[in-house]
Amino acid sequence: MSIGYACLAVGVPESEMKSLALSRVSEKTLLETCRTNLCHLGNLLRYTKEHDLKLFRISSDLIPFGSSKANTLPWWEIFATELSGLGDLATEAGIRLSMHPGQYSVLNSPRHGVVDKTIADLLYHTRVLTSMGLGNEHKIVLHIGGAYGDKQEATKRFVSAYQALIPAVKDRVILENDDKLYTISEVLAIAQEVGCPAVFDNLHHMTNPSKECLTEQQWIQDCATTWKAEDGRQKIHYSQQATMKKPGSHSPTIVLEDFLTFYEALPDKNIDIMLEVKDKNFSALKCMHATKGATKEQILEQWLKYRPLVTERDPEKVWEVEDLLRDAEEGQELSIAFYRLLERILSMEVSRSQAEITANTIAALCIQTPAEGKRITTRIEQYKQAQIPLEKLKQSILSIANKYRVYEVLTSYYFML
Repeated sequence: MSIGYACLAVGVPESEMKSLALSRVSEKTLLETCRTNLCHLGNLLRYTKEHDLKLFRISSDLIPFGSSKANTLPWWEIFATELSGLGDLATEAGIRLSMHPGQYSVLNSPRHGVVDKTIADLLYHTRVLTSMGLGNEHKIVLHIGGAYGDKQEATKRFVSAYQALIPAVKDRVILENDDKLYTISEVLAIAQEVGCPAVFDNLHHMTNPSKECLTEQQWIQDCATTWKAEDGRQKIHYSQQATMKKPGSHSPTIVLEDFLTFYEALPDKNIDIMLEVKDKNFSALKCMHATKGATKEQILEQWLKYRPLVTERDPEKVWEVEDLLRDAEEGQELSIAFYRLLERILSMEVSRSQAEITANTIAALCIQTPAEGKRITTRIEQYKQAQIPLEKLKQSILSIANKYRVYEVLTSYYFML
C-alpha cells in the first residue's frame, strides 16, 4: 500500500509551480518557466523519495499552456534530458505518478471545440508521462463531465469520444466519480463498458451517493474488478469534509482517527490511496506513519517542524510531546500516539502572547538588517494590538526567510497552519 499527496508540498522550498499570464507568453518566458517548473518537480520528487512516500500527483501546470496553441515549443524535445531524469528518479524511488486534468477538460461536451481541447489536454498529459519514460501504471484521472439535461445522451457521447482516443491515451486514463453528477455506480458502468479502471473517491461518494445501498468497501471491491495487471495497483482517493464549508470541500488536514477507521475497514490493504487535503504532505506523512509505523528519528524530524505551532498555543505542551517521545518505543504505536497528541494540541486556540514570543523567535533566525528588524517589530506590535491577523505577521517573516533562504525556517510548519 502507498499513501500519497497531490501537486504541492508544504515546507519544501522551491517546489511550487510557476504560472505564466497569456499576455507574457514568449519563447523566452516559456523556456524559463518550463525550466523552473521541471527543477521544482525534481525538488518535490526528491522530498517524496527522502520521506519514503510512494505516490504523487504532478500538477497540470508543469508545462505552461501545455495543450494550448499559445505554446508551440517542442518542450518534450527541448527538455528531453530533464524529463527522462525525473522519470528515472521516480522509478528508482518506486514513486507512482499521476496527473489530473482540470475542470475544463470535458470529453462528453456537446460542443466539438471543447472536446477537441479536451483531447489535446489528454495528449499533453500523456506526453508528460511518456516523456518521463513511465509505464502505463502511471495514470491520468478523468471525470465523465457534464449531463447537459440528458445524462443518457451525455454518457453515450463520453463512450464514443473515449473509444476514439489513441491507445497511448486510453492506456493511461482512469475514471473517477464526481461530487455532483456522475455517481460511482454510473462511473463503474461506463468504466466496464469501455474497459477502463474506475477510481472510487469517498468524499465525492458522500456528497453524490449512488442509489444502490453498498458500503464504501463494497464499491472499492467492485472498482477493483476494472483494474488489470498492466494498470498497476488499484488506486482510490480519500478526503474528509471541511467543517462549515460547502459539501465536497476538502478539509485542511486529515483527522487521523477517521482515516484509521476507513483504513482498517478496507477489504484489501494492498491499495494506493491518494489523499486530497489542504496540507498535502503533512497529512500524507501522518497517515503513512500511523499505518506503517515510523522510526523515532522520523518522528523527531516531524516534531521539530511542528514545534513552533505548539509553542504559539501553549509552551507547556512541548514537554508533554517530548515526554512521549522520550519514553515510548518507536513504531506504529508511537506514531499514532504522537499524531493524536499533536491533533489535540493544534485544535487549541492560538495564544496571542505566545504567538508574539514564537514570532520573535522565528524572526530572529531570519533578520539580517536593522530595517528588517524594525519592520518585524512593527508587525508584531500591530498583531499585539489586534490590528493585523497572525497570518499577515507570518507573511512578513516568511518574505525575509525566503530572501535569505533560511532553510530551518522554510522547512518548518510554522507558516502552514
